[in-house]
Amino acid sequence: MQYALWLGQGLAEGKAQPLPETLTDVERRAEFVSDIDDLLMPGDNPAAQLQGLGRRLRYLAEASEEAMPEVSDPLDRIAIALRLWAGCLGAAKTIADVTMSGPNSPEDRARLFPGIDGAAAQDDLFRAGVEAAPAFKRRRGQPYYLDGVPDDSPVRRYA
Repeated sequence: MQYALWLGQGLAEGKAQPLPETLTDVERRAEFVSDIDDLLMPGDNPAAQLQGLGRRLRYLAEASEEAMPEVSDPLDRIAIALRLWAGCLGAAKTIADVTMSGPNSPEDRARLFPGIDGAAAQDDLFRAGVEAAPAFKRRRGQPYYLDGVPDDSPVRRYA
């Protein structure tokens, strides 16, 4: 997810990219992230990973066209999508009870959320993704827990 954030920021070329009007509704934002959720670079073969990344970026350009019609540049849409996805998935994995890496405890959340919230303070689109994490979990019928999450974390905004 960190790579997605960095790639999205690089594609933005330092341009201010506000959250598209069509994604201001947190439920719609969570739906969009759920629709585009997939690994960016699956596997461990470098050539296959880069080919997969190319296909994934093309998919993001196409899938984001309907979700953000007011953003005409496909690279801008990809940058926005990557940053939303990184924030949402990073927060969603941390508020989950269990991930593929094992269980999450309140202590884990207390340890991990300062980094998530710090990135959110630096990147508005990443923060918009973090805000959508509870809605993302609800869409998937998955429980989430905020024990250990700082009271002022953006993940609590729509929880």
